[in-house]
Amino acid sequence: MKKKGWNKRVFVAILVIVMAAACFGCGRNTSTREEEKQEEQTPDGIYLYGEIHVNANIMKKELELWGEYYDDGMRDLFVELPYFDAQLMNIWMQSADDDIFDMFFQNSQGTAGGTPEYQNFWKKLKTNYPETILHGTDIGHGYATTGQWYLNYLEEHGQKDSEEYRKTQENMDQGKYYYDHYEDDPYRENKMVENFVEEYETLGEIPVMGIYGSAHTEIDAMDYMTGTVPCMANQLHEKYGDKLHTESLEEYAWITEPLKTETIEVDGKDYKADYFGENSAFSDQEGWYSMKCWRLEGAYQNFKEAPLSGEMWDQASFPMKLKAKQVYVVEISHNDGTLERKYFRTDQNSFEKMGYVKELVVD
Repeated sequence: MKKKGWNKRVFVAILVIVMAAACFGCGRNTSTREEEKQEEQTPDGIYLYGEIHVNANIMKKELELWGEYYDDGMRDLFVELPYFDAQLMNIWMQSADDDIFDMFFQNSQGTAGGTPEYQNFWKKLKTNYPETILHGTDIGHGYATTGQWYLNYLEEHGQKDSEEYRKTQENMDQGKYYYDHYEDDPYRENKMVENFVEEYETLGEIPVMGIYGSAHTEIDAMDYMTGTVPCMANQLHEKYGDKLHTESLEEYAWITEPLKTETIEVDGKDYKADYFGENSAFSDQEGWYSMKCWRLEGAYQNFKEAPLSGEMWDQASFPMKLKAKQVYVVEISHNDGTLERKYFRTDQNSFEKMGYVKELVVD
């Protein structure tokens, strides 16, 4: 009897010890997992996001992403701007008025940077994330306007011998070379890499976010102009490896649900029209323009045999995701104030295979 009782007490004691050890181990593992999770969530490296330029939906997502990094303590934002443009924008970020920004915006007219969407993006950035420090790593577009302005600014503030002055001159020279040597298309891609590396390593390789066109942010891609040299992200990945993180934001480019429903008359008949908003990321010989877009419900059968003008657009031209066998209405507002209305249809075969949107001839 003693032997059996002794065995029971030993068994109970061992069981308590084992359970205590197990519980201690569980607590330690939970703590370790939480620490690992925190480490995973802490930004570390270079976070590049590829965009379709001047797409309002994508820019909204970019601000959301930057807000998350900003809350984590990140302050350095790399952008597809010349060095001197980013520098003058940094001055504006800390100024009490918009004089510098208005000058920048005016000098950007006729380019993607001169659109209302772009203007709104910068103003929201300044309002919501005022401690943001911009780093421009593109070649010196606008060297004769904003480039010269910033050079003069540095001279007026006694900084002619500064590093900023040297980098501004170098950036301006890059722009001059590029526009004087159109045959050297890979030059820009390579210089964007050099400029990025110089700026990034000057910071001590702290975590940064970057916003660039998708053509520059695919790790496996070549330059989009010639396909002869690795694109910017491709070259950066070769140098920094897993420290480089890239993501395309193109999936956010298109609206999936209409903003409102209206009625539009076409060829003497009223149609229910789903309105998908306004987009201004387009240009013609007269400069940039904006366009409003609708989809006409149940109109395809009435227009599937309508004559075509020969003009074709693609998905990138529209703010919403297109569908086959539909009719779309586009109202274009040109820079001279005139309005023009166009009608398009998406024939199933040509649209699904080639992505073509064909313009209709409507009386």
